[in-house]
Amino acid sequence: FFWFLVVFLVMAPRDYTSKKDRRRDRLLAEEADRFKAAEDAKWEDNDKRTCAKARRKAEKEEKDKDKQQRVLERQQLQQRDQQEMEQVGKKRTPVKVTQAQILATQNANMPRKKQASRVVEL
Repeated sequence: FFWFLVVFLVMAPRDYTSKKDRRRDRLLAEEADRFKAAEDAKWEDNDKRTCAKARRKAEKEEKDKDKQQRVLERQQLQQRDQQEMEQVGKKRTPVKVTQAQILATQNANMPRKKQASRVVEL
């Protein structure tokens, strides 16, 4: 009942402005806050076993989260390595070059002369 009265007085419209009234409102508000804090403290769970259980649960969730992240990182690394290995095989060129291949590339790069067309008169 007292708590209801305190809340009611604090929530009541303020049509007064005297210093005593403002002081009384401030004190009532402080009392209501203290009462609410005490009420909340009563409902707080301080059991050691419950706290330990909650702590273990949080640790397990954190451990599972880290494990999943490691698995994802490992998969990404494997995919990246797979892509690099595929590209290495494609870029590979033969190391040995024969003289015939050198001549073929030189001839391909040389400009060709136009042959004069022969005109045949009849």
